[in-house]
Amino acid sequence: MQSGHRMVVTLAVSLVIAGCGDGELTSEQQVRKSAERFLTGWTEGDADAYCGAFVAVTDGLQFYDEQELSQAIARTERSCTRQFARGAARHPGKLPLSFKLGKITVKGERATVETTIQFRGKQRPERFPFKEVTDGNWRVVIVES
Repeated sequence: MQSGHRMVVTLAVSLVIAGCGDGELTSEQQVRKSAERFLTGWTEGDADAYCGAFVAVTDGLQFYDEQELSQAIARTERSCTRQFARGAARHPGKLPLSFKLGKITVKGERATVETTIQFRGKQRPERFPFKEVTDGNWRVVIVES
């Protein structure tokens, strides 16, 4: 009987350690997942992943309400998909590019991800701004001029 009690306690502790509570990711984990999707989509030539991971705006999202943000996301995805298809036709296959995620800082609905990008043997640090566009959905914010 005592070994049965130990097994129940061990199982309960294992569930707590594994995080089997509500299964929610922290904001930092959500941002990391979005950053990986964006950069992997870019390097692997996956238009759906890449184009679905950022929003292009002209003012850094300072004055966007929910409807304007949704419209900006839809415009970004349409435009990106067209451009991605053209680029893939000219340069099929994976890009000779790799990345390493660094520090992630989250402040409310905004975040930054520090990244090192390696292209053709050269490394360059990059900092990507993110915005939580819906609950748990973070996107890179690309400000167009």
